[in-house]
Amino acid sequence: MSAATSRTGAGVLVIDHMAKGTESRKFRAGGTIAKKRAADGVVYHVENVVPFAPGSGGKTSLSIVKDRHGDIRANTPERLT
Repeated sequence: MSAATSRTGAGVLVIDHMAKGTESRKFRAGGTIAKKRAADGVVYHVENVVPFAPGSGGKTSLSIVKDRHGDIRANTPERLT
């Protein structure tokens, strides 16, 4: 993905995984600080609250970690930030 891709108006979604170890997991995904600094938009943290299963659904928590321009956080209900 190049920076030029996002400048053309195309939506760009990058997904990163969490560390496997419980101790390192509290620091979030590997290299997060550099990745978050490079993001020129919004960074979300998604966490499973109740694991998804066929036929029964599940539950996920979504929180805003970074909102570079402030547009998303400004238009999000308080309970979701």
